[in-house]
Amino acid sequence: MRRLRRDSYAQEVYAFGAALGILLGKVQIAEGVDWPQGQAGGGSMIYAGIDIGITGAIAAIKGEGEILELWDMPCQIIRGGKRLRRQVDCGVLADYIDKLIGHGGATVAIEKQGSRPGERATAAHSLGRSYGVIEQALASARIDYRIVTPQTWQHTTGVIKGSGKMGSLTRARELYPTCDQLSRKKDHGRADALLIAEYCRRVSV
Repeated sequence: MRRLRRDSYAQEVYAFGAALGILLGKVQIAEGVDWPQGQAGGGSMIYAGIDIGITGAIAAIKGEGEILELWDMPCQIIRGGKRLRRQVDCGVLADYIDKLIGHGGATVAIEKQGSRPGERATAAHSLGRSYGVIEQALASARIDYRIVTPQTWQHTTGVIKGSGKMGSLTRARELYPTCDQLSRKKDHGRADALLIAEYCRRVSV
């Protein structure tokens, strides 16, 4: 019973974090962060994948699979009580989206997220906030996006089922052997973003 209550609380905190992220995105607009304005058309040949969270990444590829951009999720350090913690940097995120539009717009896929069983409320809040900020940024830039589950993009891109983070990293290295940004184990966020972009390309062509 205690576990169920904790999981329910984490879900509520995640939802609150997502709502707060959307609100903060709107506040950034009101306070002068210049969210770019653009329209991703149905004929766009740029595909982007976003791995949500502070350890995530953003990737953009061309229709033929060439990597255009691969960024770690932009974060800033803030003080929460006595501790320092990271959160998504809205200003830098706006710059990244501006660059996507500079390439001619993009069709974007975002990994579906939610609180997980046993997850701490603080982690659920951070993840929800990240999602809200990103969703607001894309909506403000008028960029089309779709939500995709990890199971779906992994299956479509050929990640071995049950292989975990290393499975995604291995598959991304196979598909993009010349990419020098996937050399470390902790580059799994970049690998996920690339594979989500590859998923977006495969289902859009």
